[in-house]
Amino acid sequence: MKIGFIGCGNMARPIIRGIIDADIAQVLATDLNRASLEAFCAESGAQCADQETILAAGDALVLAVKPQNLPDLLNGIGEAIN
Repeated sequence: MKIGFIGCGNMARPIIRGIIDADIAQVLATDLNRASLEAFCAESGAQCADQETILAAGDALVLAVKPQNLPDLLNGIGEAIN
């Protein structure tokens, strides 16, 4: 199973670590802060991916963005899957 995280900030990181540590699923993650994302992925075992890859390959999707960013994200996801 692959779980995709769009947003990889302070709230998502412990969840991702728990999923990986418990060997529940492979985690694909993306974030606007690419340098921070890459450092976290190298440390945690998550796989860095772009949003399009996550939408195509993920079995489940977690939207872990700030509330004010959600409308733009949802519009972008809607356009990507239509």
